[in-house]
Order: sequence, then structure tokens, then C-alpha cells
Amino acid sequence: MSRRHPRVLVHHATRTQRSRRQLERGGLGHPARRRGTASNAGPPSGRRKEPPAASSPPPPEPPKRTQIGTFQDWVDAYYGAGPGPELGKRSARLGTLAAVPRLPRATLFYRRHGHLVRAEVPALRFEPLSHGDFWDGAPKPTRDGRWVFFESTRGGARAVYRMRPDGSGVEQVLDRGAALWVASDDGEKLAHFDEQPSGVGELYARLRVREGGVDTDVYGYSGWGFHSLTFARDGKALFWVEGGFDDETLKRADLEARTVTALPRGGYHEFGSPWDLGDGRLLFVASPTGALCCRTGELYTMPVTGGAWSVDPRFGRWSVSSGTLYATVAPSAKRVALEWIQRLGGFGADYLTDVFAPRRMSERFPRPFYSATQPSWAPDSRHLAMDLYLRPYRGDELALDAIVLADADTPGPLAFLDYGDSPAFIPR
Repeated sequence: MSRRHPRVLVHHATRTQRSRRQLERGGLGHPARRRGTASNAGPPSGRRKEPPAASSPPPPEPPKRTQIGTFQDWVDAYYGAGPGPELGKRSARLGTLAAVPRLPRATLFYRRHGHLVRAEVPALRFEPLSHGDFWDGAPKPTRDGRWVFFESTRGGARAVYRMRPDGSGVEQVLDRGAALWVASDDGEKLAHFDEQPSGVGELYARLRVREGGVDTDVYGYSGWGFHSLTFARDGKALFWVEGGFDDETLKRADLEARTVTALPRGGYHEFGSPWDLGDGRLLFVASPTGALCCRTGELYTMPVTGGAWSVDPRFGRWSVSSGTLYATVAPSAKRVALEWIQRLGGFGADYLTDVFAPRRMSERFPRPFYSATQPSWAPDSRHLAMDLYLRPYRGDELALDAIVLADADTPGPLAFLDYGDSPAFIPR
């Protein structure tokens, strides 16, 4: 979903008007009339003094401008402003990093105003890595922690780059943008779907793997869409989802045998988040249908080459009615963070968007005004970074994204780190 950084000025107009007129009648001071009988009463003696002209009211005061400079100012200004199941719920306050126990030393990348930032926690050292009239895409560290991949237009056109975790060694690895791409665990291979017009309303794309600057064709696809591309842990296979509404299939490509197979669907029709756990099992999300009324995201595993589905005891049984799950596996491969998007009503309804790991991480922030998205695990597989963003109920013209940190094991306040989005920890 697109995000727009807000203007941070809110205008408060205060106007006062003074319009009372005080008129003096008669001679000097208060009116003085000659006393006499009613028959000989006459006009007051002396020359009548004309009342002074009424003073003009002062000009209205200029509007006062109040700088909203902290996330908490937004919390105070935009809570409980619309209908929904959490109407009137008062927002919690964001804490500092000191409120997050046992936060490990780690490197976190994120975007601020469309440019990459590198942060060291808990030392709070921040290093902007780019600036200028271009944008950087979301950072994507490799699983071994040796590289960070990202898209950027810094070269004048959209392309894919990589760099070392310390921000050095920036190099272009794909001279164009791609509809979908992912790097292998060691960062030496880059798989990418390149779209090509088919002329018949459907999508045609080639799946290629780049290694050593050379592309190898893997698969040609013609249909209605594809997503969730990921490498196997050993870099010898790829997984992705393809298909249209209510008719998706989980696919696997064996890069050595040059074969592509469809994995068992189990009677389900919507898939997402394939992830090789490294123990011969593939984690994924599936729903019996893609229809809004009946979609139910559920979490399963099966053998990486296909086979019977099961609920993995490491992660437990997860199911979200009228909603979707997106899974992010911790470096230990023993726990998972789930971005949970649940539809709360009919068409035009609000959504409950939060991160569960396994508890609801931002429960104290009311919906639909806040959403927690884009979870990323720290190297200790205990702490999480997330994007907590705030949108007033009516419209998207105001929004604010903040990078927050949390301890998945200990209930406590979310800790504010910086403004931005797309957080990604270096996993090692």
C-alpha cells in the first residue's frame, strides 16, 4: 500500500471581535439638561457635542500554527475519531528503547522520506545512506546477513542494487526494474520475473535467475498474476504463487533439473508466504477461497518437494476469518510473526491490521486509526521492528509512519525509534 508522508502543520484559527459602541450624549461628560418645568423645559444649554466616531474593531488575529513534531502529538490528536469496534479507545503512549528489555546489538535498515537509513540499536546511531532527487525501495537483507538488496532510481532509472551491511560496496546487480525479484541466501543469485505484454489482456512473464551477471531462463508464465517469490535455503530451487482470483497455485522450480511442478493444493484456492524452513519443510499460508466473504487465511507446512500438509507445532494453529495472513519467520526458524489483515464488515468496511508474534503486538492502539505492518525479526528471534502508521478515519490525506520496536516475549510499550517505513534487521 502506498504511503504519503504528511505535512506536520495543523492550523488553529482564533478570532475576536470588539464591536460595542459607547456614545456620549449632550455637553461635556454625561448629558446635562437644564432643569425646569415640563412647560419651559428646553434643549440643553451650550452647544451640543457630537458623539465621537466609533472606534474600528481590531483586525482579526492571524491563525496560530502549531508544530506537530512527535508521534505522540498525533496519538493525542487523532484517536477515536470514527466508527468501528474500537471507537473511543484511547491510544497507548509510545515508549523509548529503554522500555524494551534485553534488546540486542543489531543493525536495522529502513526508509525515511524515500531514502535508506542505517541504524545501530540500542546505541541509537543513525546513518542516512542516500539523498537526492531519487527514491530507494524497501531494503531486503539476505538470510546470511552478508548483503542488503534494494531497488533505486539513483542511476536515473529503476534498477536493483546491493550493498554490505555497513553501507559500503554499493553495486548495481540488475540494470532494470523487475515485476518481482528475490536474492538467494548468500546474495550470489537473483531471481526475477520480467513482464512482457501478451496483447490478450493476460500477463506474460519470464522467470530468470541471474548469477555472475548472466541471466538463465527458468520458466515462462501466461496468466493473471504471480507473487511471493522466494529461494530455497540451498539456492537450488524457487517457490512462488501464480494464478488469478480464487484459482492460485503454489509452484516450485528445480534449478538444476530445469523442471517446474505444482505443489499439492489440498482443495484450497489462495496461497502466500512460502518459506523454506531449512529442515525439509516449507511453510506457507493458504485459504479455501479467495472470495472476500469466505477467505480464511491458515498456516501450514509440507515437504519442500510437495506432500501432505500439517500444522507445525513450532508455530501453532493460525486462522483468520475474512482476512489474510503474511508470515515472517524468525532467524531461529522456531517462531513466526504474522501480519494479520482482517476485514471487519461489508464493502467499504475497515480492516484490523496488526502483527502477532504470537500475541497482538499493538493491541493498545485503536483501529482503524492505526495499523502495524512489515514485521522484521532481530537476530535474537525475540525482538521485532514494525511499521506503526497512523491515518485519521476520513481519507488518507494525513498519515504518519513510525519505526517501533517490541519484545515478543514480554508485554510492554512499543518503543519509538524513528519516522519511516519498511524496517529490516540484518539477521546475523
